[in-house]
Amino acid sequence: MHARNFVPKFARIYVPLVHDGNIYYGMPRSPIDLTLYENFDEPLWLEHESFADVRVDIVAMKLPVSLPKEMHVNGHDSHDLVNFVGDDVFIVGYPFKNYVGSMPPIWKRGSFASDPGLPVDDRPMFLIDAASRPGMSGSPIFRHKLGPATDKQWNVHAANIVTTQFIGVYSGHLQSDYNEVTLGFGWSGDLVDEILATPHRPTRQ
Repeated sequence: MHARNFVPKFARIYVPLVHDGNIYYGMPRSPIDLTLYENFDEPLWLEHESFADVRVDIVAMKLPVSLPKEMHVNGHDSHDLVNFVGDDVFIVGYPFKNYVGSMPPIWKRGSFASDPGLPVDDRPMFLIDAASRPGMSGSPIFRHKLGPATDKQWNVHAANIVTTQFIGVYSGHLQSDYNEVTLGFGWSGDLVDEILATPHRPTRQ
């Protein structure tokens, strides 16, 4: 919903220049407008089949362009890292309006503030201790491990220089009466695959 109570008709995204299969991140990005509604009561996005029960705050939309696999953050072949409370995570987004030139995102560091293997309020989410800013909602969350990494089968990959894994989608700051509480929450990245596996088109009725 728009801040002035208007219902937006489209969402604008920016993609890097792609030519002959090569990605040119240093070049200005191209804007693409995604139409949000086929008709007033027929949204074009896909949502989780359990949205009505747990209010999963993630949707999926088909892009009108084909992008290289390198840009599919949940499609990378990476080790499924074992995660603990206190491990570093990074929220990659746009807390500032840096929408010019190559538009590099900001990597905001945080850490797991709840056990990443346990749900929060019976929902598939986890808490993050991070001083996030408005404009970062919807940002991907990554584990970014330097050096040897341990996967969930307890295999140690000693030769790894860096291991990056998509783990979730940032949803927003936890509302609290205490302004100094810097807790946010992220939805599990597995929900993205679940939405695509069992797509559900919502209605506004």
